[in-house]
Amino acid sequence: MDLPVQQFRTKAEQGFLDAFAKAEKKLPGKDWAAGLRRKAIQTFGSLGLPHRRIEAWKYTDLRARLTEAFPPVLGSYVNETALAGILGKPIAKLPAYRIVIVAGALRPELSDLAGLRAEGVEVVSLAEALQNPPAWLKEHLGKINAQNDDAVIALNLALMTGGLALKIGKGATLDKPVHLIHVADNREPASVFTRHVIVVEEGASLDLLESYASLGSAPALGSTVTEALVSDNAVLNHVKLQFENSDTTHLSAWLIGLKRDARYNGFQFSSGAALARNQINAGFDGEGSAVN
Repeated sequence: MDLPVQQFRTKAEQGFLDAFAKAEKKLPGKDWAAGLRRKAIQTFGSLGLPHRRIEAWKYTDLRARLTEAFPPVLGSYVNETALAGILGKPIAKLPAYRIVIVAGALRPELSDLAGLRAEGVEVVSLAEALQNPPAWLKEHLGKINAQNDDAVIALNLALMTGGLALKIGKGATLDKPVHLIHVADNREPASVFTRHVIVVEEGASLDLLESYASLGSAPALGSTVTEALVSDNAVLNHVKLQFENSDTTHLSAWLIGLKRDARYNGFQFSSGAALARNQINAGFDGEGSAVN
């Protein structure tokens, strides 16, 4: 694979490119996903990590801050007792359809996938869906309010190892929220790249909670991109709680696409991490839509 040539790359930039080259054939997904990944890593190779000369990153010089490309990890063991200890029992036991993702890998035994499916929701781990993607995932992954000039989002697409693909059907409303729990295994320095694709179809509504916590205290990079399409007359209420360890670099992006008369309400609360950047990009494709 040919990458654009830069005059200079930092150790971290080259490290991420090397990590992709090493892992490319092992990453989940077939030809379609591989094509998305190659295009994304070419974008990252061309742009490099964002720095203070880029207006949107002037207060977050990632090129200066990220001096190492920690090795990507996928999956780790956490049981119910450990989960309650990491998150705190009140959050771990919130009345919700719980979905647990540990080091980027969905853990079905800790999750309520059956409950969601009983409500008619299409839900599957992204790693599994990339192997045999449904048509709606192929239509939307990497395309919901795509930020094609954002190197961090491109790197996430290139190295995504897991996450969630979820679609709630027309007119549906769940009786309780969906709670996406992210646990990072930071017992050793590591990077994790997680991506979610959420589709709320016409007239449906969804309450989505994302929470982030750490297992261990080693330095870490956590990159999560949530793509969410809110269709005509649909509603998405989106809440995020982040309390990872104090040596984590947490990079989160919400890419929101809004159709006619759609409504999106977002709230984020961060109390952990050495650096937490929460990025929201909302794009409108219709009249009467609202973002709060």
